[in-house]
Amino acid sequence: MFKRAGTGLKGMLAAAVVAGVAMVCAPAAHAQMGAEWGQLFDPPVNSREMEQIEKTLKLDDAQTALVEDLQSAMLAEFERLSGIMRQIVQDAQEEVRETGRNDVWVEIGKKAQDFGEKKKSMQKQLFEDIKLVLNEEQLGRWPAAERRWYRGQMMGNRQLGFMSGLRADLVVITEDMQLSAEQAEAIAPVVDQYEREVDRELHAFEDLAEEQKEEWEKLREDGFFTNMDKFNELFSDLRDKLVTVRDLNGKYRDQIALRLEGEAKSKFENAYDKAAFPALYKDSYVDAGMRTVLEMPDLTTEQRAEVEALEARYGQEVAALNKKIEKATLDADETVNIQTLMSGGAKSEEKNALEAQKKDLQQERYAQLRAILTEEQAAKLPSPEGDDWRNTKLDF
Repeated sequence: MFKRAGTGLKGMLAAAVVAGVAMVCAPAAHAQMGAEWGQLFDPPVNSREMEQIEKTLKLDDAQTALVEDLQSAMLAEFERLSGIMRQIVQDAQEEVRETGRNDVWVEIGKKAQDFGEKKKSMQKQLFEDIKLVLNEEQLGRWPAAERRWYRGQMMGNRQLGFMSGLRADLVVITEDMQLSAEQAEAIAPVVDQYEREVDRELHAFEDLAEEQKEEWEKLREDGFFTNMDKFNELFSDLRDKLVTVRDLNGKYRDQIALRLEGEAKSKFENAYDKAAFPALYKDSYVDAGMRTVLEMPDLTTEQRAEVEALEARYGQEVAALNKKIEKATLDADETVNIQTLMSGGAKSEEKNALEAQKKDLQQERYAQLRAILTEEQAAKLPSPEGDDWRNTKLDF
C-alpha cells in the first residue's frame, strides 16, 4: 500500500534540499518567503492530481462523487489552516521589519515544519478514506496511482529545478502523445519498469534527506554560512541522488525511442526535450520570425523558397547546438554546489561558449531573414528583445 504517504518534498522544510537551498540562496528574507513557502501553501492533493487518481483507478460516477466530496472537505480544512499559517508568516515579516532580527526566520521555519506535518496528515487521511470506497480490482491499481502522485510531487518540485532533466516524467509524456494501441503496447513494459525504478530512487533520495535532517537543523541553528564545507557535503550527497533519477530519465527515454518509429518517435523525442530542458528548447524569436514570414500573404515565390531553405538550415544548426548544450548542462549539474547556485546556477566554460555560439547563430540567421524581406514585411517581424524578459524596459 502507500509507503509513507505524503512525505514528498513539496513545500516542506523537513527535506534538507529545500530548507538549505532556499534559506541560503534567497537574497533577502521577503524573497525567501516567496520562494520557500510558495509550495507550502499548495494543497496536499490538488484537483488535477485528483482527476489523475480517479482516472488511474477507473472510478464509477458514484465513487467519483464520493471521492470529490472527501477532497472538498479536506481542502476546506486546509484553507482554514493555511489562513492561520499565512497570518503567522505576515506577523513574522512585520517583526523582521520592525526589529531587523533575522533569527525570526529560524523560528518561523519551525512553525512551517509543524504546518507541513499537518498537511502530510491531511493527505494521508484522504488517501486512506479513498481506499475505503474502492473495490478489489481498483485496490490493485492503487500502487500505480500512488506512484503517479508521488512522482509528480517529487519531480515537479520547484525547489529541485536546479537539476536539468529531472522533471521529464516519461509516463506523462507518453500518455499525452495518445499513441495507437499497438504503439502503447510496444512501450508498456519499458514504461512500467521506468515507473518502478524511478519510484525506488526518489524514495532513496527522500530517505537520505530524512537521514540528514538533524544535521541540517544544526546547520540552520548555527548559521548556514558558518560551515560551508559541511553544507556542501550534505548538499552534494543529495545532488548525486538526483543525478541518479535524472539519468534514469535519459536511459528510459532512449529505450522508449527505440520502440517507436517515424512521426511517433520524433514527437516523443521533441516532447522529452521540452520537458527536460524547457528553457533550452523553447521557441526563440528566430522560430517565431520564420513562422510569421511564411504566413505573410504577400510573400513572393522566390522569397518563400529562400525563407524555407533558411529555416531548414537554421533548424539543423540549432538542433546540433542544442544537443551539445544539453550535454554540457548535464555535466555542469553534476558538480553544482551551494556557491554555484547562489551565483545563478551550474555553469561551465564549455556551456557558456556554446550558449554564446547559439546566440550569435540566432542573430546571424535573423539578420539573413530580414534581408530577404522588404522593409514593410520586415516591420512585421517579432522583436529579438521581446524574446527575453530581461530586455523589457520599464517606460514611464
